[in-house]
Amino acid sequence: MNEPTQTSGQPLQQPETPPKPGFCRRLFSLRPLKFCFVAAVALAVLVVLFYNEEKFRGYLAWKNYRQKLERIGYGFDVKSVQYPPTPPEKNLAYLPIFAPILDATHKNKISDNAGYEELHKKLRAPYEMMEKLGHGEKWKVAGNWRSSRAPDWNTKISVKNRNQETPKQHLPPEKAAEMLLDVIRQTLGPDLDVLREEIKSRPVCDFEVNLESPEPFSVILPYLSEFKSLVVAAAIRAEAELFLRQSDGGWRDTKFALQLADSLKKDPFIIGFLVQIALRETSLNPLWYGLATRQWNEAQIAELQALLEGQNHLQAAYRVLNNERILGNCTLEYLEKNPQRMRSHMEGTDEAPFAKRVAVCMFPKGWFYLEKINYQRFFVEKLFPLIPTNRPWIDLKQYNEQHAQYEKQLSSGGLIRTAFGHNIFSRLLLPAFGNVMLKAARHQASVNLAVTACALERYRIANGKYPQQLQDLTPRYIARLPVDPVNGKPLIYRLNDDGSFILYSVGPNGVDDGGLVVSPEDSRKWDLESDWVWKYPSAQTNL
Repeated sequence: MNEPTQTSGQPLQQPETPPKPGFCRRLFSLRPLKFCFVAAVALAVLVVLFYNEEKFRGYLAWKNYRQKLERIGYGFDVKSVQYPPTPPEKNLAYLPIFAPILDATHKNKISDNAGYEELHKKLRAPYEMMEKLGHGEKWKVAGNWRSSRAPDWNTKISVKNRNQETPKQHLPPEKAAEMLLDVIRQTLGPDLDVLREEIKSRPVCDFEVNLESPEPFSVILPYLSEFKSLVVAAAIRAEAELFLRQSDGGWRDTKFALQLADSLKKDPFIIGFLVQIALRETSLNPLWYGLATRQWNEAQIAELQALLEGQNHLQAAYRVLNNERILGNCTLEYLEKNPQRMRSHMEGTDEAPFAKRVAVCMFPKGWFYLEKINYQRFFVEKLFPLIPTNRPWIDLKQYNEQHAQYEKQLSSGGLIRTAFGHNIFSRLLLPAFGNVMLKAARHQASVNLAVTACALERYRIANGKYPQQLQDLTPRYIARLPVDPVNGKPLIYRLNDDGSFILYSVGPNGVDDGGLVVSPEDSRKWDLESDWVWKYPSAQTNL
């Protein structure tokens, strides 16, 4: 051992102290590295434990909740979404005119389909011919029963004047109607005539959408927009014929428009259901016009009335909402297996792209199960209890209030709060369902008003005047009076001093506003603020 030494005359010397290591040397010394390594391993273990715990917790919760739903009758088989197949000989979709659409629907692909492009051009032909003939506003001449407005032949079809300083010169109404019939005759007329005959034996048009696609949310529905062109053409042709007092032709095309709009009733999607409502509303315009102009006999009206009786659009809405419950679950299961597709589904959020990417990367698999639970709960626990299954009306005010409250709850907070609440997909998907029951109730009111109006006109034909009360219609002209679908009470009916009548539903606010009509051209205001009214202009000259 070295000991300090002392030489003669010199003090005892201490050994030199080694210099302290610098900060970087201390930082990267063995002890801190060991600590960081242990901490990293511990954190990794905690993360793995967390993800596995969440996976197990979510799986167990979803398994129990799914079994509970299946016990009370809520299945998850995507095959249950579709109606039983329609035999080709009974299916309007198997006619040659629809072959390109049927092919595109089966293949789930429109591109490289020359037949589809050709059909699309054919359906656009009336519009293009109107433009080539030099007439503005295309051919938007249809009336609107909601505003008691007859087809506007004077202002909608006009000679296009190339001199912008000179006012447009309008065609006489009769010439305008004749010209429109001629345009249809040269374009869609032959196809409409074939469909009008075939629909007698083929009342259903089912394009057999492939719901077993690997990506259930990517299914295309090309037939919806093309079908709209046909229904609009049939309805406008009916109105033109009625204006020219071609009563039988107008009746045939009115019946055809009603049948064509109703033929899509097997469509399983909400978007298909909403398009059907729009098409049925369009087909009611010539019905209203024919009744207002008193051109049909009792037998003809009774046949049109029979087409509308028995329709239950509240139950149809319940069915498509339940379909969306099942299809939404299929979408979540797909994203669970393909998490890289989540990013595209999160584009609707307000978060920055970086936050989306981080959320996608860190999303635990177990949370998919919890997302599915909350998605199902919206339908089963919050929405479906408000939809009646044993009565022909819905408390629309209560439904709207509760749905608005739930939508506000979903939209509050950012992505992090929504993610930890397991409501990401509910937030993305559910707001689209908010107006479904409102539109279903509104259209049910439209149908109930139309059925009652048919019975009223049949009574007038037989008795020379309208009845004092609706009860006088039963049972000769109607077996059972339809009710107001927003409160279950009778529709409101009043005779006017001139012998005409007003018939209406109280609308979504549930309050009798005396038949007040608010902005019939603004469908949103008409839906929410107006009484839903069926009446005719006071003077026949307005028709």
